[in-house]
Amino acid sequence: MLNICFNKKFYNSLKIAKKQGLIEDSEILLIQKEILVEYVEADKYRNIISKNTDITLWYSRSPKELYCLYFIVNKLINKNIEVVGLDKKNIENGYLKYSCSGEVNIEDIPYFMQNRKKLTLEEKNIYSQKYIEILKQKGDLLVEVDGELKLVEIDYYDNEILKFLNYDRWSYIYEAIGEFISLYEIGISDEFILNRLISLEKNNIVEIKFNNNEIYNSKIRKKQIDFTISKELSQNDLKS
Repeated sequence: MLNICFNKKFYNSLKIAKKQGLIEDSEILLIQKEILVEYVEADKYRNIISKNTDITLWYSRSPKELYCLYFIVNKLINKNIEVVGLDKKNIENGYLKYSCSGEVNIEDIPYFMQNRKKLTLEEKNIYSQKYIEILKQKGDLLVEVDGELKLVEIDYYDNEILKFLNYDRWSYIYEAIGEFISLYEIGISDEFILNRLISLEKNNIVEIKFNNNEIYNSKIRKKQIDFTISKELSQNDLKS
C-alpha cells in the first residue's frame, strides 16, 4: 500500500500517525503542485509507485490538492485507488471545515480513514478528464468555480479582497486577511492574500504602514483619491 498526499505539513502528520500505529505500516509519498513533474518522473518515485498496486490518496478541497488528485489519478489510472477526503469533520454542534489538509490534526486521521472510498473506473476517468481539461486552460491561479477547477489570472480575487479595506480607516493586514478567508472559504492561503496586498501596494492601489518585525501586523488602507485632481479633470472634459 502506498499513501500519497499533497501537503507537506500533512505529510509529516501521516508519518507520525504511522509511527503511532494510527495508519498501517506503509510507504508515504508527498507530491506537491510546485514540483509535480519532478516528483512523479524522478526514478526513485517511479520505483515506489510501480511496485505498489494499491494507492491511497489523501486530499482536501483546496484547488492545489484537487489538481494534484486529478493529476495522480490520470497518471495511475490502472492502479487500485482509494481516496480519503479531508474536507470537513462532523462535531457535536456542526462541523469543522479545512481549507487544506495541513490543518488536520494527527488524532483525527483515523476519523477520516473510516470514510475512505475506492474509485470506480468511471470515477477515475472523470478525474483524469478533469486534469486534461485544466491543461487546456490559460492562467496562473487555480480556483474552484461551481465545483470545477479553473485556471485564472493571478489578480482574480483582487476586487473581492479590496472590499475588506477602507479609504478612511487603517486596518491590520491580519484582520483583512482573516475576514476574507472566513467569508470566502475558497482554499487559498494567508500567504497568497498577503502577496496580493503587497502587489496592490506596489501598483499604488493601497497604502501599507509596514511593521518590519511582523508583516501581518502592518496596517493597510485603500489609496486615498485626490478629489481635487479628479474634479479638475472632469471640468476639462466638459470644456472640451
